[in-house]
Amino acid sequence: MMKIGELAKASGLSADTLRFYEKQGLIASRRLPNGYRVFPDTTLQELALVRLGQELGFTLRQLADLAPVLRDEGLEAAQVRELLASQAARVEDRLAALVQLRDRLTRQLQQPCPLGLPSAATPPCEPAT
Repeated sequence: MMKIGELAKASGLSADTLRFYEKQGLIASRRLPNGYRVFPDTTLQELALVRLGQELGFTLRQLADLAPVLRDEGLEAAQVRELLASQAARVEDRLAALVQLRDRLTRQLQQPCPLGLPSAATPPCEPAT
């Protein structure tokens, strides 16, 4: 068992971050009679999984939803592969949307008035001098 200060030092995270993660359900502690939080030694591994999950693009909410499962029974390799495949599909969707955005920006930049806003209320774009 580790107190929050010990866990902060061992994990490289601030005590405030650990409290936030606990509030979000990413990690769990129990309280001693004196009110101190103590975390199981497995919390360092849980924090490593949170860090990895964030690097792989999972949100803290998604990771918090998984935390109880990981804590209680764990996941089989097939379940992990399914989660990662689903995340990869979300990344592909985001990439496609970003490509569309880039293409639209490129088209707008090729217009005489890139914003395409000339109207009675907006003065037309003037060429740079």
